[in-house]
Amino acid sequence: MGKVVLSMALLIAGGGIYLLQRTTSLLMFRLVDILGMTHKVEEIRASAVAMPEFLVFSLPGGLWSASYVLLVDAVMAGQPAVTRLAWGALIPMIGLVSELLQAVGLCPGTADWRDAVCYGVPYLLYVLWVKVAAGY
Repeated sequence: MGKVVLSMALLIAGGGIYLLQRTTSLLMFRLVDILGMTHKVEEIRASAVAMPEFLVFSLPGGLWSASYVLLVDAVMAGQPAVTRLAWGALIPMIGLVSELLQAVGLCPGTADWRDAVCYGVPYLLYVLWVKVAAGY
């Protein structure tokens, strides 16, 4: 249960950074509007302190990647390590591939090595943790 709670906290933290600092043209803000929370979010944004670029543009992806990895580990508890590692790789790999595709112009967005690091580090830490726990 602790992993699920931590996973949700990381997901919320990444979303919070988006709500506070990112442009309102992002898809997340449509959901805010549908929920009737636009005015409240705008009030909070007006009093938010500006954050460094890395925290605004790269860290949320890393928090979401870590959230996914933790959730997979919690849901797949008891499964073989290779199964957990394979499923745990899904979102981090999608993030890394999207950065590569952005770099070559095949995917919209701006490629950034810091984004790639933030997607990959949670998974690499998970691999190390699973290997240590399994006695490899």
